[in-house]
Amino acid sequence: VVTPRRFEANIREAKSGQIWRDNESRKMLAFVLNISGNSPIILMGDFNAMRGSPEIERFVQAGFKDVFGELNTTEGFTWDDVLNTNIHTYQVPSNLSPERYRRHRIDFIFANRHWKVLGSEVVLNQPVDGLMPSDHFGVSGKIQLMKAGED
Repeated sequence: VVTPRRFEANIREAKSGQIWRDNESRKMLAFVLNISGNSPIILMGDFNAMRGSPEIERFVQAGFKDVFGELNTTEGFTWDDVLNTNIHTYQVPSNLSPERYRRHRIDFIFANRHWKVLGSEVVLNQPVDGLMPSDHFGVSGKIQLMKAGED
């Protein structure tokens, strides 16, 4: 049973996480742009945020390509508590009710204008010997460094 007090606590916790990620993405982008000059850049990892969120869109607005989103029309879920049994290990069973199932792409590869995206796919999304490799699925990208003047 979700009480009004618990609901408010969940909202505050979610908001504080989004604020923290937003601040971290600002700092990361400023740092990377400051040290990289005009160099080829690749940023990748678990951002715990979805396309459309300020913390992800900041990288896109700064000229970074979402390597998976560049060529794919599918969602490319990397967090999937329907299919990934590792998530069930870390969640309270009552949190896994059907209305709470979440499927999102929260893991990204970003590449700046010096890279051409050749392909990308979700990987490590099947069990190996009955076990999922992680609580996230992976993203694999194939990119090519462009010659000077191609970008």
